[in-house]
Amino acid sequence: MSKSFITEEKLRKPVMRHFIKSQARVHIAIALSVSAITGVLYKLLVCDPRKKRYADFYRRNQVWNRCDVLVSDYSNYDMEKEFERMRNAGVFQSAAPDEEEEEEDDL
Repeated sequence: MSKSFITEEKLRKPVMRHFIKSQARVHIAIALSVSAITGVLYKLLVCDPRKKRYADFYRRNQVWNRCDVLVSDYSNYDMEKEFERMRNAGVFQSAAPDEEEEEEDDL
């Protein structure tokens, strides 16, 4: 009985030769397509809106300080003058205001 069962149905042999090569081809193709789609979606959904927001901000050519007061436009903006104003206000820890420097020199 068991002999007739084996002869009636023969099992297929598994594909062993070049199996990893064929699987690697498929997986590489899938990985490349998924990464390309992800890159395009990231550009469209993240980078382009970010570029547009930056362009809109700089198109206005206005600089606002922390108190929401218009300082000036970028063509007339003096970074050194603003730094000195902020340094004298005590905003920076590493740069002492002018008054403290004079006191330290007296000691």
